[in-house]
Amino acid sequence: LTTSITSRIPVTFNYIAADLSIEARIVDPYGIATRNGHWYLVGFDHKREGIRIFRFDRIDGDISKASKGKSYEIPKDFDLVAQLSGADSLLTSQLDIRKGKAHVLRHMATKVEDMGEWDRISISYPDVERMIKLVLWHGSDAKVITDDGLRTGVIQALHELVSLHG
Repeated sequence: LTTSITSRIPVTFNYIAADLSIEARIVDPYGIATRNGHWYLVGFDHKREGIRIFRFDRIDGDISKASKGKSYEIPKDFDLVAQLSGADSLLTSQLDIRKGKAHVLRHMATKVEDMGEWDRISISYPDVERMIKLVLWHGSDAKVITDDGLRTGVIQALHELVSLHG
């Protein structure tokens, strides 16, 4: 992977998506780094047509040179640290969480409003796929109120779970 970065050679690999499906990806790798104990690849994803962050432990199998890949250039304004910190791309959502439950989400809240049996929280996050998993993990103790992609992603993941498992 480091050779691909220095030689500007696109790579291909299978990636485990938020819905646990496996998707083939072709990526122009820009950099690799660690954050919070996990290794990440940051690069231009040809399928999504944009810069994406890939966690190494979600890469399924080997990383190979892309067979039809052309040499690429890393943008001059690319900042690996900013990409990983999500400083330029924090998303914000409002969720209702049941009192005494969903402690991970509650800990992440930037604002908490008492709604009786529920608290309405505002939460900022860099990675919608990770947030979908966190919301799903808390089951009926967490409801996404704002529809900013997170709500749609949670609903889509639930539909896929029902279709797979009845």
